[in-house]
Amino acid sequence: MLEENLFTEKYKYLIIKKYRGLYMLIGKRPIEALILILSILVLATVPATTLWPFEQEFRPLVAGVKIETIGIIDDEPYIGQCSIGFPAYYDTGWGIFQWRHFGIITAGHCSWWMRNWDVHQPYVDPDDYDRYLIGSVTKVGSHNSHYTIIYIDAEFVETETIFWTFNPPSSSTISPYIFDYYETLGTNLIPIDGVYPESNLQRDLEVYSVGFVTGLKGGYVIEWDRDWYVNGTLFKNLIKVDDMLTCEGDSGSPLFYVEYEGPDPHAQILGTLVGGPDEFQMPDGRWCGFTNYFAQVWETLDDLDINVYTDG
Repeated sequence: MLEENLFTEKYKYLIIKKYRGLYMLIGKRPIEALILILSILVLATVPATTLWPFEQEFRPLVAGVKIETIGIIDDEPYIGQCSIGFPAYYDTGWGIFQWRHFGIITAGHCSWWMRNWDVHQPYVDPDDYDRYLIGSVTKVGSHNSHYTIIYIDAEFVETETIFWTFNPPSSSTISPYIFDYYETLGTNLIPIDGVYPESNLQRDLEVYSVGFVTGLKGGYVIEWDRDWYVNGTLFKNLIKVDDMLTCEGDSGSPLFYVEYEGPDPHAQILGTLVGGPDEFQMPDGRWCGFTNYFAQVWETLDDLDINVYTDG
């Protein structure tokens, strides 16, 4: 588990965001590059005293915070770190006899597109396996048989199932909010109102995302229905966003549009983070970049046959 001092992480992020990483400075602004290097080295020496807020335990679960998936790859245990995308649900049953399945959406590659992987929030405790266990993967997005073409890079982690007849139940395990520790938009819990209309999608649309590594940040839509090829795998049907810092561990985090009702922000979901080109590396070894690809929420909902769990 990573333990980072809040001061270190917050200002490390602000410094890198300001200068858009070493890859843009070296050879162009060498003095500023040197200042950036020295600043990060100094900040990295600050002793860890508390957990980065997005790595803490959250109950009920909210979007943007850390999860860890655990399963078996090549006969060896594998633990992946990702972020919660948004709360979701679906119904099964017949007539008035229904079961509502609650859970969260994250990136499908967090469990290598396999069902039955356990998911923990904030991390897998080796001394008490069930301590932070929140559920397991029950649905994964469409892909070909060799996992070389991923049509929908998303998965549903089921956290709770409730039987109901006439009145749809509420969940005690998930909450329809996006977490932002620094209250960038005026609150640390941004309510989710639903899905952004696909017909309103346009170039240069200002959007936001929250992941457990980089927190809340903004960016701009560049393209959609876009493919991305990386490491022998083709990811289909993506939204491309620029000028938005993300790092390894932010996978699965929500892409959303913000509207205001008076002074209060409300979020509409557009997608969940798949990844982006590696542009520079943080001192802790994580690769980061400013160009990102997100699975489109409209296709995720249709493919997994689920609904966004909203505020009201």
